[in-house]
Amino acid sequence: MGRIGARILFGCIALLVGAMAWMGLAPAALGGGITYATITGSSMEPELHQGDLVMLRPAPAYRVGDVVGYHDPNVGRLVLHRIIAEDEAGFTLQGDNNDFVDPVQPRGTQIVGRLWTSVPEAGAVVGRFREPGSAAILVGALALLPTGSRRRRRPDDGTGSAPRTGAPSRDMEGRRGMVAALTVLAVALAALAGYAYSRPSTETLTIPDAYEQTGAFGYRAEARAGAAYPDGVVRTGEAVFPRLSRQVQMSFDYRVVSDERTDLSGRGSLTAVVSDGLGWSRAVPLGPERTFRGDATTLTGTLRLDRLRSVVRSFERETGTKATGYSVDITPRVSIEGEVGGSAVASVLAPSFSMRLDGARLALLSSPTGEPVDLVARRNGRISREANASLSLMGIALPVYQARAIGLLGFEIAFGAALLLALPMIMAARRSEAGAIRMRMGGRLLDVAELPASAPGGCIDLERMADLARVADRADVPIMVAETATRARYAVVWGNVLYRYSTRPVVAPPHRGPAPVAARA
Repeated sequence: MGRIGARILFGCIALLVGAMAWMGLAPAALGGGITYATITGSSMEPELHQGDLVMLRPAPAYRVGDVVGYHDPNVGRLVLHRIIAEDEAGFTLQGDNNDFVDPVQPRGTQIVGRLWTSVPEAGAVVGRFREPGSAAILVGALALLPTGSRRRRRPDDGTGSAPRTGAPSRDMEGRRGMVAALTVLAVALAALAGYAYSRPSTETLTIPDAYEQTGAFGYRAEARAGAAYPDGVVRTGEAVFPRLSRQVQMSFDYRVVSDERTDLSGRGSLTAVVSDGLGWSRAVPLGPERTFRGDATTLTGTLRLDRLRSVVRSFERETGTKATGYSVDITPRVSIEGEVGGSAVASVLAPSFSMRLDGARLALLSSPTGEPVDLVARRNGRISREANASLSLMGIALPVYQARAIGLLGFEIAFGAALLLALPMIMAARRSEAGAIRMRMGGRLLDVAELPASAPGGCIDLERMADLARVADRADVPIMVAETATRARYAVVWGNVLYRYSTRPVVAPPHRGPAPVAARA
């Protein structure tokens, strides 16, 4: 591989690496995940100053203390301030250097992103090149930058000999290999771009256990202190004797647990359902329904044992039946709605905790194995959200929008580099017959210092290079080539005969020395 080919190869690799790095910093306007903005004003001093360049990245959740950006419809631009509070209306923001809060309260879906990093005074520099005049100067300067090394012109030694204009370059083979490799790379990158554009850029992800609803049931009652209750308190798990306690305080501690950001509200109630197990039941509310906002609440209610027994006696008196015991199911019901991780959710948790009421006591039912019953209810919930779709490339997950950009940009770089490498070969082919032969059948040529002068069977001079190529094919041997400054000679030995072909000699331009200078007397 020649020096020029190696430089172009390394340049292409550097550009491809740079392109992949760039995609990690691609602006949101081009399908990336970074929003760039320039600080104006002094509301965020001393952390951020006017002219600083800031980069914002979306986050799954935003919390108090985050510096975030949002579009203010009142001023018609992006505002970057710090979150100082959060309530059902949205986030409350304030500039670090302001003594007042923002009038707009954006919600999570209205926030562009959280402050990722900042570059002091870089925004002012970038802003200058948004002007047409400055942009034209920048483009012109880039266009005038040297794009490669120039070949040194061979100095004139005064003999009139000209440089080799007709002989092809010795690194032609390396160029041909590089052109082939870059062409294959360009085709592969074009295929990657085509496949990426055939795939959707977003997909719906389902997170099965995005949040968990939990609720713990418990009860407590006051009783006369004595042998049954030494301290006069009935606790969860203990039997309640109506002769010693008139009422029982029921509770249900509810909570939503999630690694995602939650924005929930709901309502809940406690109900006792008494039944005889043979078809009769009656619901007894233990308290009014209550509403709440957030991810936790505690439902409370009072079960009046005297009223419960009065309902049972009325049933027995009216029906003429009498059971040895009745089931009392304490049923909390909590319904929630809102957002988890930015996705809308609506769910209900309504477990039932069974107790048994007989003539003497109210007690929890044991499990069939005799073990204590579980007094904690759980239910998992799932959410769905839109996310960037990915492609698997050599075991690496690559977002579709990045694969599209890398494929297109990489194709342009590889194809452009192949053209740059092929251009000297094409120009050499246009300038001389030897260059055209080198370009057409370079892999079949064997460079030698000198060709054989003769062969035992004699020499045959052919009129066309194609005829010599057919002889080489039949003999299954390479074509020997010896090049000089003015012409190229080719030969093939088949059997004991030497077959030869020569290009027309290249006539060197006449040498022109410096113009004579008149001597002064």
